[in-house]
Amino acid sequence: SYSGLRLDGMFNGKKGASRLNLIVEIGALSLPDRLVFHRLVVPRLKHMDLKTTLEATGQDARRTLKSWTRLFQEKGLLDKDLDGDNMQRLDELFSDRDLFVSSKSAIAHFTRYVYNGSTHCPLIAAHSGCTFDHNVLRHTTMRLKLPQLDAKKMVDTIPVARRCVPGLKSYALGALHRHLFGEGFEMAHHAMADVHAMVRVMTHLSQQEKIPVHGLWKPSNSRN
Repeated sequence: SYSGLRLDGMFNGKKGASRLNLIVEIGALSLPDRLVFHRLVVPRLKHMDLKTTLEATGQDARRTLKSWTRLFQEKGLLDKDLDGDNMQRLDELFSDRDLFVSSKSAIAHFTRYVYNGSTHCPLIAAHSGCTFDHNVLRHTTMRLKLPQLDAKKMVDTIPVARRCVPGLKSYALGALHRHLFGEGFEMAHHAMADVHAMVRVMTHLSQQEKIPVHGLWKPSNSRN
């Protein structure tokens, strides 16, 4: 089986420096059963408000707040006319327990979703996963003292795309989707929109290579 993963978060810090990641959304889709996992996540650290969290994690507060404001405006959870630096409104939004769960709950629920009652970890694929999603997931589980997922099962879709569709100027998910299907996709950079786009791309490539989706991570099975 296979789980497509997208973590939306922010991280900051000088090159080579230790960085803390703040997750605000997790989305995944399993194949072949197509079970969906989605959580909106409170990014605040325990016992801290949003302002203190941003300071403690070394975030560029202006950039982070602008990004989150846009994200939740596009989801219809914040008014469109809000200032991009509206920290108080975001802090209030993250306090909505009907919409948001703690990062510890979100990661624990995601781990149960991944295993789905099995003792074996499936492939967990993410676009640019080796440089972002998987690192965020591992660092967050370590920080929260939660069980680690099997790092050997965490795979990246970028090398697959480069192998199957050589010669593109960009292998960003939007560019790849546009190349394969002739159009972009709505709500790009939202967790579930990116997950569905990634699954469409990987399914297309598996059909092109005439192998199951999980076989895309076995180069010896590829015509390329």
